[in-house]
Amino acid sequence: MSKRGLMPEPKRPGEFETIRQIRGFNSASGRFWFHADAMRFFGSRIHQKVWGGRWFVTSEQDPQGIVWDGARRFTVRKVQEDGSITTCGIFGQYATSREAHRAALRHAVDAKREQEGV
Repeated sequence: MSKRGLMPEPKRPGEFETIRQIRGFNSASGRFWFHADAMRFFGSRIHQKVWGGRWFVTSEQDPQGIVWDGARRFTVRKVQEDGSITTCGIFGQYATSREAHRAALRHAVDAKREQEGV
């Protein structure tokens, strides 16, 4: 809690619990990754689960059906210290949500092990 006890301290990468917190951090950092026009252009959907406080999954689908034969594909994303959002691996790397969420979990587990020196 803040000194006044009214509002929780702002979250930082590695501490996020919700996509809403990540969106707020990205926006407060002067970035527009979550802007509706960008989401619409890529046919993006944001999954709500946050892994390890900084990884999450998006899915994209080409509205014209040119890329990936029109199939929806899944990407693991990571929020960086500067508020930017990066792609872990390859854009649209995963054919299923389950594969992408497993990969995001692996990123979180690996980062925790590295941090702990394991």
